[in-house]
Amino acid sequence: MGFFDKLKNGLNKTKTSFDEKINNVFSNFRKVDEDFLDELEEALIMSDINIRKNYIKSKKQNKKRRYKR
Repeated sequence: MGFFDKLKNGLNKTKTSFDEKINNVFSNFRKVDEDFLDELEEALIMSDINIRKNYIKSKKQNKKRRYKR
């Protein structure tokens, strides 16, 4: 699997996860209130954390590959 295939798969996983989180927030609330905004904020923050975590993981894997050569 090449670099761009891995990137594409990773982005698809991120998109799917983000879509699920946002859909859950909107399906659980009927009106925009404090609880809705709290849940939306949490979903957005968690998505950002997962993206950063995956980026860091990718960088670590690249370093390991470089040092093995």
